[in-house]
Amino acid sequence: MKAYPDIQLDFKLAPKTEADVYLNDCVQPLEIEQTGPFVRNEQGEIVCVQGKQALISSDEGRSWQSVSLFSVDGFEAHDSHSLCVTESGVLVLGFLNVAKRHFNWHRKANKPTKNTGVSLWSMRSFDGGYSWEEPVWVQGGYAAVTTTLIQLKSGELLMSAQNLDYDAARHYSLTFQSTDEGQSWQASNKLDIGGRGHHGGCFEGTLTELQDGRIWFLIRTNLDWFGMPIPRIKAAPGRSCRRYGSQQFAGYVVPFAKWSAVVGL
Repeated sequence: MKAYPDIQLDFKLAPKTEADVYLNDCVQPLEIEQTGPFVRNEQGEIVCVQGKQALISSDEGRSWQSVSLFSVDGFEAHDSHSLCVTESGVLVLGFLNVAKRHFNWHRKANKPTKNTGVSLWSMRSFDGGYSWEEPVWVQGGYAAVTTTLIQLKSGELLMSAQNLDYDAARHYSLTFQSTDEGQSWQASNKLDIGGRGHHGGCFEGTLTELQDGRIWFLIRTNLDWFGMPIPRIKAAPGRSCRRYGSQQFAGYVVPFAKWSAVVGL
């Protein structure tokens, strides 16, 4: 591990600290302002998304070209979004539309108001991120977060998702699968561990495909452990969860050639 004293953490809701940031010896920090996820288009350029713009770099992040994502008003992508490039070169974006987000929680009743909501959408680019199709609605309710969008070995797309059970007043997790490169989406079964509260249930899941074709879906809880569903079929989460020790943070699975690393956020 190597200390990087020049890196300053600025979490508004967390205690301030003067402690150094330590990174693995195999990790090198990038001097860019943009946040991921990052993908490479067929031209080898780096592409990311920020708000209402797609950002494209042809010089390894030293400069960026800004492209409008939306042709109409009323859309803005949340910072937590998912992005992938298919084998055919299509860029697919999954995002929460924060331009029409509302969240309100009754403290005394410990439940959300009925007008609490934010929808999950997807959209595609066929030219490396320089132009985009109109957004496709995926799910309503209070979808909150999508962090991972991958293409399976079989060709289908799989996107991590969550939603809010308004009556039970807790979150549950699920995935959406697409067999037509993001034109349409099919929901999986719901993963519900019980609980109650604005951070009750299971949420902020991240996923990857294992070498045997099963899906590893790592899901945050507020119980100091990740939920790890046991898949019954390769493209859908299972109906039960194993516990996996963690702190109360979201996770992110980074796939490598022969193994996967879990990074706490």
